[in-house]
Amino acid sequence: MIDVIREFYIANDIEFDFNIYGPTTSHINDVINEVTKELSQDNLPISIIHIRNVQKWNHKFNQSASYKKCKFYSKLLFILTVYFLSIKPSENFNINLYKTKSESVSMIDVIREFYIANDIKFDFIIYGPTTSHINDVINEVTKELNGQDNLPISIKHIRNVKKWNHKFNQSAVIFYSSYTFYFNMLRISNNMKTSQLRNITPKKFKFLNYCEGMKNLKTIKIFYNFNKGFLKDIPDMRYFEFILINNSKFVQLYAILLYSENNCGNFALKLLNCFNKESQKWLKKLKNFDHYSSFYGCLLNFLTTHGLIIDKKYQNGMEKNFGKFSKFISRPESEFKGMLPEITEIMEQKLNFSSHYSLYLLNGFYRIKIGTKNFEIKDSIPLFNSPYDLTDESSHFTTPYYSTELNYFVSLNGYYTNYEKMIFPFDSMTWIFLLLIMTSAFLIIFVLHRSSQWIKEKFFGKKISHPAYNALGIFFGISQTQVPQENFSRAILILFIWFCLIFRTCYQSMMFEFITNDMQKPLPESIEDLIEMNYTVVMAASIDYLVTKQLKKRKLKNFIIVHSEEAFFKLYRYALFPDPKLRFAFPGSYPDMKFAFFISESYNKKLHKRFGKSLPKMKNEKLELYASLTLPRNHMMINHMFEILERYITAGIVIHNYESELWFDSILNIEEPIDTRRILALSDLEYGFVLYLIVSLFAILVFIYEINSFKLSKYLRNYFILIPFLRVLKVIIADYHDKW
Repeated sequence: MIDVIREFYIANDIEFDFNIYGPTTSHINDVINEVTKELSQDNLPISIIHIRNVQKWNHKFNQSASYKKCKFYSKLLFILTVYFLSIKPSENFNINLYKTKSESVSMIDVIREFYIANDIKFDFIIYGPTTSHINDVINEVTKELNGQDNLPISIKHIRNVKKWNHKFNQSAVIFYSSYTFYFNMLRISNNMKTSQLRNITPKKFKFLNYCEGMKNLKTIKIFYNFNKGFLKDIPDMRYFEFILINNSKFVQLYAILLYSENNCGNFALKLLNCFNKESQKWLKKLKNFDHYSSFYGCLLNFLTTHGLIIDKKYQNGMEKNFGKFSKFISRPESEFKGMLPEITEIMEQKLNFSSHYSLYLLNGFYRIKIGTKNFEIKDSIPLFNSPYDLTDESSHFTTPYYSTELNYFVSLNGYYTNYEKMIFPFDSMTWIFLLLIMTSAFLIIFVLHRSSQWIKEKFFGKKISHPAYNALGIFFGISQTQVPQENFSRAILILFIWFCLIFRTCYQSMMFEFITNDMQKPLPESIEDLIEMNYTVVMAASIDYLVTKQLKKRKLKNFIIVHSEEAFFKLYRYALFPDPKLRFAFPGSYPDMKFAFFISESYNKKLHKRFGKSLPKMKNEKLELYASLTLPRNHMMINHMFEILERYITAGIVIHNYESELWFDSILNIEEPIDTRRILALSDLEYGFVLYLIVSLFAILVFIYEINSFKLSKYLRNYFILIPFLRVLKVIIADYHDKW
């Protein structure tokens, strides 16, 4: 930006304004100061205006102005997420991580440039009963630092929180491990920009924390004792977290305030809201921020998942009444910043760990606790979240690391059926070769069979009356009762038996492996794949697990859900000009839908304005599809999935060569085969029964065609279906007669 101002504004002698709007402007001043310091050499006339009240604003702009809006979510650099739903990873919960390289600076460079230059000590603090798996991570980081810089790093292991009396250094990275919660957690206490670190007191830093849904206040007290040990003798500490307590009748949403500032109080457990399971309503209606007016002066930020899912009996009421609050506490855009991306970058090189943020979620169990009762809801989430359009911005370590993505939710193609697995053992060229061999064999047999009697006897012999039927039996491994007498025919027969034996054995062995494994269809990896797979693009105002169920009811197998207008335009533009094969769904295309899945009428008009008559018109303009709702740039479901991803990245780092119920083989790229074999069921063999019926019918037709040598051929041709039953009946009667 400095270069742009110098090259354009100074060259054209244009005055430049900085207009700041927002209740808190201290963190913006750091940015402006950095810019003005650079520009002070050029004597550029810059005016800085602070706006507190827009209604009283009467300032006239200069020729150009830089407008910076102070968003609420920027007040805190990290917050505590309440994750109420517990996913059982053993049920095919799989995560693939891969990284797009950017110009971000690693944590090692940040430590070297700031901490070493300012002589700041750095702590690694480990808490929990098991810490061996965390040591691998710390060793990799300390090797890099101690090898060249001799950075004073202290590693503290905490076994008992009550006896904890260690004082923090200026900054700390805290690792936590416990069997109490469902996930192992990595805690990074310092998520601040280094430009802010220069202006704060040495002992003032952020403290972040994760918390699961807790049962009662006793668990909170235990958790509070752990935090209280860390907060001892730390002035200006800011701490906030949400906690859900599940009783028999209520789901209570609490907030723990652990601030040490004078205007915040030391500790308080404040009930924010309460959900009554009988009436299925929240007791309080949170419409604005006035309810938290007493928190002014404290650093606050709110974030939660896309909503609570309780038992099906309470599900509608919870989602309906929790929606207002969840929108209030959701952050407007997905961000990854601070040291967590830097640590993952180091782990990528040291632990064979690839790190970019993409979530691949298969079916699993949701475990829900209401009081003493446990509920398990088995549900498949056929969504694939992939960053087709990724923007990484990290020009220098003094600016926060963050990545913004346009997320595309793609429907999974499901698993291959048993009929589709029939062609898996061989590739296309092998199938073509097999088809040519069998076709040529039967063609030669039928041509010779229709020839003169001398040719038949010369090639087949006098005893061969059913050559095609015998060839079919050879292919399926049936022993021959009619063997040709000529040596040439015998040699051809031996080669044909050898050929059929190889193909039949290979097919049977490979087919057994395929039918005992659940094989998933490949997912699209690019926009070209979306076009080739005939995907339909749907713009959704609400992304939930009900979305895909309703879309499947409409028999829309391949579809992609985009949540932003930019992504929709980009996909449409890409599909329109190179090759318009990518289909788009608009309001009215599926009139039976009862949810707000498609773009609104205003978006449709906007598309018409951009691209002309290339878009289909709405079939029913009066269709009510909740189209008037404003589509958020990032839905809460997306934030929820990103939070799960961030926690699993964390757990994937700290769990290395460590036996746990969590399955992270795919994250750490451990070369161990995934065993998805299972016991065969009757449905797995249905393709075999169908194939048996088809081959049997073909064999009957071949047998009837070659029945010319029988005296009753003309009569039996009209009743050829009875021949197999008559032959079976003949064998049964003969066997019964012999026994008698």
